[in-house]
Amino acid sequence: MTKLARKKGYRLVGANILASNFIFVKNGLADQQLPEVSIESLLTHPSIEEGYKLFEEIKTWVFITNN
Repeated sequence: MTKLARKKGYRLVGANILASNFIFVKNGLADQQLPEVSIESLLTHPSIEEGYKLFEEIKTWVFITNN
């Protein structure tokens, strides 16, 4: 989503507490008040760590793209 947003002229500025909803703002709007943040900085809630465990057995699967 962040790659698509960047391509469309938006930046990541935040998320809800569980990082299940990311917030993007159009570049040029409130740049000083809403600076871009990294995805990693939003993934700090303890329940997110628990969620990672659900993907442990498939983390080595190959991701296929049509690019």
